[in-house]
Amino acid sequence: MILIGYPGIGKSTLVEKLKINNTSKYKYIDLESSNFHNGSSPEDWYKNYIKVAIDLSNQGYFVFVSCHKFIRDELHKHVSDGDINHNEIAVIYPKLSLKDRWIDMLEIRLAEHPEDKNKNALSNVMENYDSQIEDLMKENFHHIEIVQTPGSNYDLNMIIEQHIKTCVVSFF
Repeated sequence: MILIGYPGIGKSTLVEKLKINNTSKYKYIDLESSNFHNGSSPEDWYKNYIKVAIDLSNQGYFVFVSCHKFIRDELHKHVSDGDINHNEIAVIYPKLSLKDRWIDMLEIRLAEHPEDKNKNALSNVMENYDSQIEDLMKENFHHIEIVQTPGSNYDLNMIIEQHIKTCVVSFF
């Protein structure tokens, strides 16, 4: 399964947590897009990124990928080509009403972990939250809407498992 994840939903946190204490029946991989593009990468780096995501998904992994529009467009292309079924893709995003709390959470994350990816995520969310969430809501994939900001009672694995249990269409 491929999980398109909005910045801050807890992709990296979940994967790191499960490395220490694997309590999930699923195997997750956070396919960090920055590992695929850098100053020397070809402009179409995202094509290999999606091919790797599909390959890992076909091996039984739940693969977190970036939510950039060109990434989603590439996934749609692979659905059209028959490389993956659209029922094997879900998009995970916060409710529109969580904007201010989402930005606050990303500011705290940046203060605790002053990395470029966190700085870029915060800047991107501050500038584009409403339009990005509205775009994600229009996607023709399964939708998992986050209704609270990540914190002490937030369990992304549980949210995903609950979605799978209640989903009428089988993912597999």
